[in-house]
Amino acid sequence: MTTPLERISAYGRATYDFGAVKLWADVSYGRSQSTYAFLPDIGISPALTISATNPFLSQTIRTTLANAGETSFTLGRFFTGPYSLIYDGTREQKEGAIGIEADLGGGWKANAHFSHGEVDQAQRIRNARIVSRFNAAINAVSSGGQIVCGINADASTTNDDAACRPLNLFGLNAASPEALAYIRGTQQNDTVSKLDSAAVQIQGDLFSLWAGPVTVAFGAESRWEEQKSVSGALDLAGAFGPLNLYGSPVSGGFDVQEGFCRNRAPAARYRGHGQDRYHRRGALFGL
Repeated sequence: MTTPLERISAYGRATYDFGAVKLWADVSYGRSQSTYAFLPDIGISPALTISATNPFLSQTIRTTLANAGETSFTLGRFFTGPYSLIYDGTREQKEGAIGIEADLGGGWKANAHFSHGEVDQAQRIRNARIVSRFNAAINAVSSGGQIVCGINADASTTNDDAACRPLNLFGLNAASPEALAYIRGTQQNDTVSKLDSAAVQIQGDLFSLWAGPVTVAFGAESRWEEQKSVSGALDLAGAFGPLNLYGSPVSGGFDVQEGFCRNRAPAARYRGHGQDRYHRRGALFGL
């Protein structure tokens, strides 16, 4: 089995130096799309109860069942072909970042950046069976010389559905296009995930000891992440039965703020050996 996939991607970077300051910017874009038949409808019961008077049966079979005193029989089949589910998915990824690096003089440097990333995903399961409509369509009866859905021929009018078309299950391609259109729908979900981050850092030498400079670095960083997921009305209603894939969309977000401070101080220098020993201290705090 092969899965077709179309993918495009692009990346760009720009930098500009003026004096002790360097500006930079990154941007990237990616998109992938795939459509393929990936699964037969395994959610249908392997043992369907069919009326012995189903008008899609030949008269010979209906007579045989009647003579045997049978009012119904069990039908088992594998729902492939026109009943197979079709996956259609598109994913877009967009990212951008800007930053600055500066030499502040006197052994001090600073840098800062901000970035935004976003993933947009649209997923569709086409040809998905709407359970209530399927159950109505397989209950075919004869009425007025025509084959119709049982819900439109019974004594009750509250369950009528003028759009219902009877479904012929006896044969791979026996179902009419109208009946297939009636029982099928599209599962759908659109999800957007976003991540923003910003950071700043300053580093420099506070003073020098006999063994070397005492260096300090401090800064802060923030991250904001969120996801919004939206499903279709039929998905939320559970209309697609056991294969209802997008019935519980998840949305939410969080943010994190952190700061840090650390220093490095030389403890000793061994002359003639080119070796230095340092003590390092640091702290991390967040909100």
